[in-house]
Amino acid sequence: MGGHAGRCRRFFLYELENGQVMGRQELRLSETETFHELHGSGDHPLGACQALIAASMGPGLVRKLEERGIEAVITSEPDCDLAVAAWLDGSLPRLRSEDQEHGQFGHHGHDDHHQHEGGSCH
Repeated sequence: MGGHAGRCRRFFLYELENGQVMGRQELRLSETETFHELHGSGDHPLGACQALIAASMGPGLVRKLEERGIEAVITSEPDCDLAVAAWLDGSLPRLRSEDQEHGQFGHHGHDDHHQHEGGSCH
């Protein structure tokens, strides 16, 4: 599996109401449902999300998200719940795609759950 969120198959979806987290559920995608495999402007299981937060994201995924009106957020925060809370209050540390350190979160199995097996969608 690659090191970018475009290949991610497991996401945590956060239900928000009035800027507060009301719940979290897990969504598992098939290999053909990943953003990496998505071509064109068709529907996607994450199409209703406001943002996708991940530790690593390539420019292709950023473009695909922006085309669907989804905010692409790259962060060094490895904890999904903390990342969502910080995103909501505007304090989430953000990385630019060119500033990402490959291997920082998951290339070798460390914190895999955040990068390509646990992106956050809000």
